[in-house]
Amino acid sequence: MARVFAAIATLIAVTLIAPLPSAAADGYGPQVPTAVAIEVDDEIRVGDDVVITYSVRANSDEGPIEGTLAINGAPGSSDAADRTFAQTRDYADTPITVNLGSQPIGDYTTSASFTPDAGSVYLPSTGTATYRVVGGRTGGPGDDGAGGILPNTGGPAVWWLLLGSLLVAGGAGVVHAGRRRSVASA
Repeated sequence: MARVFAAIATLIAVTLIAPLPSAAADGYGPQVPTAVAIEVDDEIRVGDDVVITYSVRANSDEGPIEGTLAINGAPGSSDAADRTFAQTRDYADTPITVNLGSQPIGDYTTSASFTPDAGSVYLPSTGTATYRVVGGRTGGPGDDGAGGILPNTGGPAVWWLLLGSLLVAGGAGVVHAGRRRSVASA
């Protein structure tokens, strides 16, 4: 039993007396995640300018967010490849606004990738947004850009309306005549 206590005491003494290595820099500093925010209207009428604002946000106060922002945009269909755009801009903690002018009717996607400057505590990030360019004054889906004129209004459904109106009027006449007879006989 004395040997067990001696062994335990020796282990404790060695761990307390032995020099501990000093805390060395491991190269892993605090890294701050970022998020790319893209602001654009969901629906834009044809003829209006498409204005997109890109910004990078972080939930930290580690200093200004600086780096490079790669901006891309493309229509939703591959047959309009001539409407794609790509830009690379320096980002210095200030939102970047891009005015694409008027775009043809269609669905579009825009994305941005942020790469922080070397030695920055911020991490890279990406963001994506979609928007739709619609036609006409109403701006609804399927609008052909004819200025809000409703096509084919009142087509074959007008005959059903007339037939239904005649049946309602005929039913009202039958009810009226039936009540008239029941009042007269009473």
